[in-house]
Amino acid sequence: VPAQARTAEAMARPAAAPSASKALPLRNLNDKLVRRGGKLIMHGKVRPAYKRKIIVIQRAKCDGCTFRKVDRVRTNSRSVFNYRMSAPRSGSWYYRAFAKKQGGYAKSWTNYIYQTYRA
Repeated sequence: VPAQARTAEAMARPAAAPSASKALPLRNLNDKLVRRGGKLIMHGKVRPAYKRKIIVIQRAKCDGCTFRKVDRVRTNSRSVFNYRMSAPRSGSWYYRAFAKKQGGYAKSWTNYIYQTYRA
C-alpha cells in the first residue's frame, strides 16, 4: 500500500439542503465514508432504484471554491456506487456527488461533503 494511501484522512459535513426543483421528488444517495485497506471510499446506495445509471463526482480545492466534475461512476444492479477519493500533497480537497434529473426525480445530491487531506 503506498504511503499516501495510508496517511489520507477525511471528514464529512452535512451538505446544504437542496432547493425545491419544481416540486419533483428527490432521490436519496445514502452516502457514507468507508475505509478499505487504507483507502477512502465514498459509498452510497441510491433510493429509489437507480440501476446502472451515472453518478457525477465533483471536487473543490477549498471550502468556498467552485466544484468541478472529476469523474462519473455507474451504479450497479443494486443501485450501489463507490468512488475512491484521493487527497492532495498539501491542503485539502472537498468531494460531493449527484444523480442527474431523470425519471420524474429532481437532481439529487449526496447528504455530505467530504474533506480529504494528508495527516
